Amino acid sequence: MARKIFRQLIRALSYCKGKNVCHRDLKPENILLDEKGNVKVSDFGLSSLHRDKGNFANVLHTTCGTINYLAPEIIQNVGYDGHLADVWSCGVILYFMLAGCNYLFRAIFYNFLDLPFEDANVATLLEKIVQANIEYPKHFSKNVKDLLNNMINSNPKKRFTCDEIKKHSLFLE
Repeated sequence: MARKIFRQLIRALSYCKGKNVCHRDLKPENILLDEKGNVKVSDFGLSSLHRDKGNFANVLHTTCGTINYLAPEIIQNVGYDGHLADVWSCGVILYFMLAGCNYLFRAIFYNFLDLPFEDANVATLLEKIVQANIEYPKHFSKNVKDLLNNMINSNPKKRFTCDEIKKHSLFLE
């Protein structure tokens, strides 16, 4: 089910990119499923038009979104490509969907968190996001880790685009 949701989310993100829209607050709460299990992305309240990342006037600077899903470049306030920041958020969502199994089972066997970056202290959490050092649960396959490492990459220039995600073997399986 996670793969089906993820594929639809990436397709929705590609559609938004085609319309020059960056969501800027992607998180599980903003992904709705209809009665057939089809994804509907909601809450475009923080969205922005983003036409030409090469033009400084179109680089985004507003710090917005939900902290655990923010890309490092947003936190560092250096200007960002909203589409690539959305890809980061989708990577965090994929991690969450794959890690989000039964709490007791997790606590006993894996001892890990639901999100790649969590901390009660906001400053520490922001530092963890900027460093982007991810600890993966033991049950994550090499293929899953490869895709996540390319989506949750602290260097936006090396981060996968939606088109690159669609070519990854995990997306194609």
